[in-house]
Amino acid sequence: MSFMRFKACERVSPIDPIIAEGIATTEIRDGMLALVDACYRAALNDPDGLQYRNISPCDPRDEVAKECFKKDGGTLSIETAMTDVRLMEVHIDHRGEPMKPLFVKILGVRPNNCVMISGRMKYFAAILGDRCISTNVTADHARLFVRFYRAKFQVNEISVMISVNGLFKAVPVPWAQIHNDKTDKSGKKTTTTGRRGKAKPTIFLYLLAVYGLYEAFERVAGAVPVFTTTDDIEQHKELTKKGYVPVLSTPAKKKVPLNIIAWIKEDQCTVDMCNCLASLFYTMEYRPNNTNTIEKIENKTVWLVVLGIINSGDEFAYATLAQAMSNHIDSVYRYFDAPSKEKFEELGIYVNDTYELLSYLMTRTHAWLQTGNSKIIDVTNKQVSVLAEIAYAVTSAAFLLNFKYHQMRLKRLDVPTLAEAERLCRMHIKRGNVFEANRSPATKSLAVVGDRRLPCMTNLVDPTRQGSRKGNKTITYSPSDATHGSLLYNMQTNRNPSSSPFGRAALNPFTRIHKGLLLPPENLEEYNELNDLLSRKL
Repeated sequence: MSFMRFKACERVSPIDPIIAEGIATTEIRDGMLALVDACYRAALNDPDGLQYRNISPCDPRDEVAKECFKKDGGTLSIETAMTDVRLMEVHIDHRGEPMKPLFVKILGVRPNNCVMISGRMKYFAAILGDRCISTNVTADHARLFVRFYRAKFQVNEISVMISVNGLFKAVPVPWAQIHNDKTDKSGKKTTTTGRRGKAKPTIFLYLLAVYGLYEAFERVAGAVPVFTTTDDIEQHKELTKKGYVPVLSTPAKKKVPLNIIAWIKEDQCTVDMCNCLASLFYTMEYRPNNTNTIEKIENKTVWLVVLGIINSGDEFAYATLAQAMSNHIDSVYRYFDAPSKEKFEELGIYVNDTYELLSYLMTRTHAWLQTGNSKIIDVTNKQVSVLAEIAYAVTSAAFLLNFKYHQMRLKRLDVPTLAEAERLCRMHIKRGNVFEANRSPATKSLAVVGDRRLPCMTNLVDPTRQGSRKGNKTITYSPSDATHGSLLYNMQTNRNPSSSPFGRAALNPFTRIHKGLLLPPENLEEYNELNDLLSRKL
């Protein structure tokens, strides 16, 4: 028997130890505290404001004492429902002066991805998706998801028609709703977005507001157009002699034609240049009165105002909109932190701030969306991870705290006092943030009979796409669910639950994982041959 077992082991690859133990068990046990520490250090690093020092676990006896609270009548009580959490003590300085310790809870984990939350046993299913930037293609539309540790947003496309040297050209223009419009004119919180303009906030509009007209073109297209008015005939003749060609907007019937023409050389008529010009004309057509002269479009403040009108409506004064968007742009700068930079570099994207990333997306979005299907259906080099998703409520609280602190400084034009800073910290660094993990799509109810957890639980994953809903009918299929050869190597294709019947619900226990990435098989020739067979059209 031992001889037969030995021979069988020679032919069968060993089960990946990370899958056998549980991806969530490994990630949370080894990386939860390190991730929280890294995010707090990246978010709160201002010596003239809030500066994070360290995080440390509380003594168990102190933990029990701090968990007691008073109910009605003044009786001390303590929550008896078991939860796998550990109380941590967070130390933050305000302008070099230590504040009172803050307390935050972080989740622990049991073997086999199990966790006890409020007396109920749950388990974590790893999220299967791309790193930092993922492509989502459905039957209706395609989009990119961009994820930082402190925020996330979507990048979509609209088609804009322009005229290049007399020829009409449809150009895909990327846009993203980065601004969260949650207050009305009186400053009260609202969930409506009806005050927003009908135009889309293009990515290039953000670059115009940050860099100005000519630097934005130089960063994205590598060249700068020459702008003239429609009535400057003599300059038109001179530019034509020099080899320049005109680029004009082609507005809809109800819109007034623009009186500004962009001139570029024929060798400058690249995809990126057309993208920038189409984005520029699209925004100018929306607010022609604000952008009807060359002097206006050369002014960064004008683009701040237009961005504010698109994001918040035109019921505010221009000075108010410009200041609000200046603060918004500053907050978007802070999206990019050291942990996010490391993640983007793993993808080969070497940028130093959020707006360099937006410049990069200007030149890559359409190509990514065009090749989205072939990229999405291939699960090789996809990431299986759950740590960032589970810790999001705890880590994002530090970034939100930093944003609110800067908002307070800008409104008051002064540094908050120590008492005000402590009050603000207690509002955002809360112990209960950890329980938001219970609402995550990665958190599942435990319904496993017996002790065989590997085929039933530790290798389960949750695909990032959950289908789109139309009316009362749920569309469960999208182009991203097509068959691919990588499924046979990386996934357990015979496990097809009704929620995900396309072979992406469970990992192949024998696949190889390195730093959370699904590795391709060693026999690449067979892999590519199988892919060719599956991709043939019948």
